[in-house]
Amino acid sequence: MTFVASEGKGWRDIGAACGEAIADLLIETCPSIDDNSLDAALRRAGKRLRTIMLERGAQPPDVAAALDAMTAAFRSRLQRLEFFG
Repeated sequence: MTFVASEGKGWRDIGAACGEAIADLLIETCPSIDDNSLDAALRRAGKRLRTIMLERGAQPPDVAAALDAMTAAFRSRLQRLEFFG
């Protein structure tokens, strides 16, 4: 899969998509997962996303924006899943 991010927006979109996917996957596979484990999973995913982005030539502000978007989407998705859950 090839993705070209421009002006940082593409990276933010990727970060947000990753955050939502991680939340969905964790809740589906481990419905009783505790908050500490969720936070640990988010940190590991963030480290991996950072590594991938830097390998692909992303600039530090884009990396930060993507990680922020990932965290926000992750938390938002968890709240929606808990509310409708």
